[in-house]
Amino acid sequence: MFSDLAFAIDCTGSMGPYIDQTFVTRVHDFTSKVDEMKDWLKNCEADGGGDIPEAVADALDAVLKLSWRIK
Repeated sequence: MFSDLAFAIDCTGSMGPYIDQTFVTRVHDFTSKVDEMKDWLKNCEADGGGDIPEAVADALDAVLKLSWRIK
C-alpha cells in the first residue's frame, strides 16, 4: 500500500534567501524518488519566525491541486 505525502513549507519573510524569488507558491508534484526527497528534507532548516504574514492559504490551495492518488 502506498500513501501520498505533501509538504507545504513556509518560504515567506522568515525564510530570508527565498523571499527574493518572484513567486508566492512553487509547486513540485509528487515524486517516487524517496531517497532524493529525504535528502532534500534533511537540508531544510527552520529559522526565524515572528509576526510577518504567512501564505498558508496559498500553500493549502496548491496542495489540494496536486495529483493525489484516487485509491
